[in-house]
Parts: sequence; C-alpha cells; structure tokens
Amino acid sequence: MIQRNTFSKKERLCSKKAIENLFKKGRSGFVFPLKYIYNLEQLPIGGVEILITIPKRSFKRAVHRNHLKRLIREAYRQQKHRLTEVALEKNLKLQIAFIFVHKEKTDFQQIYISVGKILHQISKQITSLE
Repeated sequence: MIQRNTFSKKERLCSKKAIENLFKKGRSGFVFPLKYIYNLEQLPIGGVEILITIPKRSFKRAVHRNHLKRLIREAYRQQKHRLTEVALEKNLKLQIAFIFVHKEKTDFQQIYISVGKILHQISKQITSLE
C-alpha cells in the first residue's frame, strides 16, 4: 500500500467538547519547545486527531503564530505514520494537543525533532497498554 503523508480535516481536533475532555482527562509531557497533552479512548474506529496552539501572550502577531503552527503541522504530517498505524491497529481514538511554550521562534529542525520524540513517547505508551 502506498503511504500518503496528508493532513485532512478528519485529523484536526475541532469539537469544543472533545477539547475540554482532552484538557481535563489527558496526560501531559514536555519536549522542548513543545508541551503535549494526549488522551486515549477505546473505540471501534481508531484514529488520531491533533490540536496546535501558540499562546498570543508569547507571539503578539498572528503572522508569527501561524508560521509556527504551519511548522508544527508539517513536522507532524511527515512523521505521523508511526502513530496512526499503532492507533488503527489497536482501535484507539487518540487526541493530541501540541502547545508551543518557548518565547522565541525556533527553526523547523528543532520542531521536527521534538515532534518526533513526542510521537515516539506516545506510541511507546500505547504499546505498553497491553
């Protein structure tokens, strides 16, 4: 099967209820410059949904916030296959929030590495659930 690195609407976490639930019941971690919160649910149809936030307090201009969101989204899109395979295999609905906590802009390489570490940590957690 040909693997496609896309980022569709189904993969975005948009529901206010789901976001509230994620922040209430989710587990969190930190890999510089990103904090992450994730929640697992056992459902018949598995999948991964993500939310990316950049605080307005740290970056006043929307241009800079949007640029950082774009970088995080691209880093996730390129590396998501690790996590989606595991989630679909075990019929888990996984919701992840990426929160950029650094006060200055960072380059794509730094973000790519931290997103990779986060996805690896979450996939290790999922595989250890058995």
